[in-house]
Amino acid sequence: MTRERTVDQLDVRVYNDLLAPARRKKNPAEVRILTGDYRANRQHWVTVTRIEGYPQVARVRAVASADRIDVETAHVRAFELDLAQAPIASGGSLRIVVNGQEVCSGTRATLGDVAKLVLADGSFKTGSPDAAAFEKKPKLSGPITDWLQFRLAGNWDKQTKGWFDNVSTAPTAKDEGGVIDTTFFEGQLQAKFSDRFETWLKVSLIHWDNGGGGPGSRSSWAPFPWLPEEPRALGFEQILTLADHALYLAKRPGRDHIRGYLFG
Repeated sequence: MTRERTVDQLDVRVYNDLLAPARRKKNPAEVRILTGDYRANRQHWVTVTRIEGYPQVARVRAVASADRIDVETAHVRAFELDLAQAPIASGGSLRIVVNGQEVCSGTRATLGDVAKLVLADGSFKTGSPDAAAFEKKPKLSGPITDWLQFRLAGNWDKQTKGWFDNVSTAPTAKDEGGVIDTTFFEGQLQAKFSDRFETWLKVSLIHWDNGGGGPGSRSSWAPFPWLPEEPRALGFEQILTLADHALYLAKRPGRDHIRGYLFG
């Protein structure tokens, strides 16, 4: 009985003195993800939603401060940041920088609770992966003999619909389709000739045929406040409605147009 009480007391002291102070942080300022599938794609306030170049391993390192989140990625096509869980200031402005480039900035109210970012044309921007996309990943592996094994794997990533629909009626106008068309093939061969001599061979082939359609870039704008002398004449949501309508006007002529609204 004396020994059991001593052990119990020792367990309590170990927990109080060593384990309790080193308790895992619920929302750490730095988060790292290393994953090859979607079963382990989330850590704290960071989630990988698309892996680029499967079967590559996706890597994410995100560091949050009061008014800024810096993210480094590798083999990641899309990810999300849970701003409600990230250790950032609740008010004021916030900047999100991915791989050294500023992706977005604004107040917490305008950015929302979850920031969704997707890779497009070599850099990240706000948005989600297009729903009209599919991937095929056939695999085959097995032994040839007791000392010789093989593995074949392939991946076809096809995006059939782009980010924008072209509202122009011109015969040459087309939607932004065929943005992603990537084919990956990998072959592996492993041989074990003896306990001291074995070999492993790997061959990978990747074909990119990305780009394709477009109507090109279009942009719109509207000033806020609408009237500097009467800043409350139009609300923020009304200004967004004007800018959204200007974007439809910018789409009509075709590629590379900007439209905006001014008072007067």
